[in-house]
Amino acid sequence: MPVYEFLGVAENHMMHFREGNHDQLPSDFKLLLDVAVHYFEKAPRPGNLRVLPFPEYVSKLHSAP
Repeated sequence: MPVYEFLGVAENHMMHFREGNHDQLPSDFKLLLDVAVHYFEKAPRPGNLRVLPFPEYVSKLHSAP
Protein backbone atom coordinates (compact mmCIF):
# COMPACT_ATOMS: atom_id res chain seq x y z
CA MET A 1 0.00 0.00 0.00
CA PRO A 2 1.39 3.39 -0.97
CA VAL A 3 0.77 5.03 2.41
CA TYR A 4 2.89 2.42 4.19
CA GLU A 5 5.66 2.95 1.67
CA PHE A 6 5.41 6.74 2.10
CA LEU A 7 5.76 6.35 5.87
CA GLY A 8 8.70 3.95 5.45
CA VAL A 9 6.95 1.03 7.13
CA ALA A 10 5.88 -1.12 4.16
CA GLU A 11 6.96 -4.24 6.08
CA ASN A 12 4.25 -3.49 8.69
CA HIS A 13 1.42 -3.96 6.22
CA MET A 14 0.13 -7.45 6.92
CA MET A 15 -3.22 -9.08 6.31
CA HIS A 16 -4.52 -12.60 6.63
CA PHE A 17 -7.39 -14.24 4.76
CA ARG A 18 -8.75 -17.73 5.18
CA GLU A 19 -11.81 -19.65 4.08
CA GLY A 20 -14.69 -20.05 6.48
CA ASN A 21 -16.84 -17.95 8.74
CA HIS A 22 -15.89 -14.89 10.74
CA ASP A 23 -15.12 -16.96 13.85
CA GLN A 24 -11.61 -16.82 15.30
CA LEU A 25 -9.90 -20.19 15.08
CA PRO A 26 -6.90 -21.47 17.04
CA SER A 27 -4.83 -21.01 13.87
CA ASP A 28 -5.83 -17.31 13.80
CA PHE A 29 -4.66 -16.82 17.37
CA LYS A 30 -1.40 -18.64 16.62
CA LEU A 31 -0.75 -16.31 13.69
CA LEU A 32 -1.52 -13.27 15.86
CA LEU A 33 1.01 -14.49 18.44
CA ASP A 34 3.57 -15.13 15.69
CA VAL A 35 3.15 -11.51 14.54
CA ALA A 36 3.63 -10.28 18.12
CA VAL A 37 6.80 -12.34 18.48
CA HIS A 38 7.98 -10.92 15.14
CA TYR A 39 7.59 -7.35 16.41
CA PHE A 40 8.70 -7.67 20.01
CA GLU A 41 11.37 -10.35 19.80
CA LYS A 42 12.62 -9.65 16.26
CA ALA A 43 11.72 -13.16 15.10
CA PRO A 44 11.27 -13.86 11.38
CA ARG A 45 8.12 -12.45 9.85
CA PRO A 46 5.31 -15.03 9.62
CA GLY A 47 4.57 -16.16 6.08
CA ASN A 48 1.42 -15.87 3.98
CA LEU A 49 0.39 -12.49 5.38
CA ARG A 50 0.06 -10.69 2.05
CA VAL A 51 -1.64 -13.40 0.03
CA LEU A 52 -4.89 -11.98 -1.29
CA PRO A 53 -7.89 -14.26 -1.78
CA PHE A 54 -8.44 -12.81 -5.26
CA PRO A 55 -4.99 -11.83 -6.58
CA GLU A 56 -6.40 -10.78 -9.96
CA TYR A 57 -8.59 -8.10 -8.31
CA VAL A 58 -7.33 -4.53 -8.73
CA SER A 59 -8.53 -2.22 -5.98
CA LYS A 60 -9.96 1.09 -7.12
CA LEU A 61 -9.78 2.49 -3.57
CA HIS A 62 -5.98 2.72 -3.34
CA SER A 63 -5.10 4.02 -6.76
CA ALA A 64 -4.02 7.64 -7.07
CA PRO A 65 -4.63 9.79 -10.15
